[in-house]
Amino acid sequence: MTFTPLRRTIAVLACSGFLSACGSSTTPNLQSTLSATDSAFITGATQSSDAEIGAAQIALTKSQNADVIAFANEMITQHTEEKTALTPIATSVGVVPPSNVNPTQAATAAAFTSLRPRTCVKA
Repeated sequence: MTFTPLRRTIAVLACSGFLSACGSSTTPNLQSTLSATDSAFITGATQSSDAEIGAAQIALTKSQNADVIAFANEMITQHTEEKTALTPIATSVGVVPPSNVNPTQAATAAAFTSLRPRTCVKA
């Protein structure tokens, strides 16, 4: 299933409620009860948001198209909100969110960075 920014935001918020509930004071040793899948989700979601923000920032430097610029700004806003919502939840369950994208995402960003801007965009 592909997550649109809105679906991803909803998923993060839903998980935040679940993980917050798990982080109540009545839950002993929460970090040991966090599954590998949950930890991987937190890591992947954080890296995905960072990759989307990075791609949008590249688009802002490469494009003069108003629609591309508007979309890039929206991506930056939405993914920053997602990361801002997820980071304290991750920390509360003992997961340190990664500060970098994964190698595949980094390679994609490098490929985007090397592209030359187009002087016109065909509809």
